[in-house]
Amino acid sequence: MSPGYSHPAQKLGAIKDILVVACYTSLYNALNLPTGAVPVTVVKEGEDVYPKSLSKYHDMTFQKIAETIKGSVGMPISVQLSTLPFEEEKCVSIMAQLEEQIGFVKKYPYPL
Repeated sequence: MSPGYSHPAQKLGAIKDILVVACYTSLYNALNLPTGAVPVTVVKEGEDVYPKSLSKYHDMTFQKIAETIKGSVGMPISVQLSTLPFEEEKCVSIMAQLEEQIGFVKKYPYPL
């Protein structure tokens, strides 16, 4: 298991400025490993800002990520699960078990 992404879902079009954060997913794609994401929680109030302690890394990527996570309260945070090649069924099965144990959909039902 690994993080699904380094921050909550970004705003439409923002990925072009922060492509470097895709490193969590691109490795598994390059290795052709079956991989899926399971939501485990949501961004809570106060978690939609970058900590001031990271200000020493205040480069363009930092600025774009800080911009794109503003207003992300309620967005899902996921974990990523990967298995060995040709074990797609195992990956999906483990994801289903994880989803059932965490109960994300029951805790955070999607508003219709």
